[in-house]
This record gives sequence, C-alpha cells and structure tokens, in this order.
Amino acid sequence: MGHWFSNLYASIDAMRLDEFAAGLAPDVKVVVGNHPAMNGRQAAKEGIGYFFSTIDGIKHHLVNVAESNGLTFLEANVEYLRKDG
Repeated sequence: MGHWFSNLYASIDAMRLDEFAAGLAPDVKVVVGNHPAMNGRQAAKEGIGYFFSTIDGIKHHLVNVAESNGLTFLEANVEYLRKDG
C-alpha cells in the first residue's frame, strides 16, 4: 500500500486498539455501518474496542483508493472472523 493509511489499516487488521487510536486525529469522526458516529479519538477507541470484542479477526482488502483536494477515499472488501468460526 505505501500510503498514510497503510499503518492504520494494519493496526485495525491486527486488532491493535492502542495503535489504531494513536493514528487518529483528536477530532476524528468514525462511522461503522449504520451506527451513530463516534466523535473524537477516545469515543472511536471505545467503540472500536467494543467491536473488536465481538469478533475474532478482521481483514481489509483495498479495492480502490482515490485522493483529491486533501481527501482520501477508500473502497474495501472486509472479511470478519466470527467468534463461532
């Protein structure tokens, strides 16, 4: 990958919560699925930490990346390993 988000997604896929949170801006807004937004680094860490507790693994497969005007858009297929296998 080689972009700024490479380490962030590596942390997510390894379920390293502290590393993930450290890679976020203090005023980050994280939305997962149709759940309400998690506003701020601590809220995102807590919310994603809870999510990690419900799964045994996760893997992002990036499909497309586009960067324009200081914004990065990522399209990914995501695999989840459920607790029940």
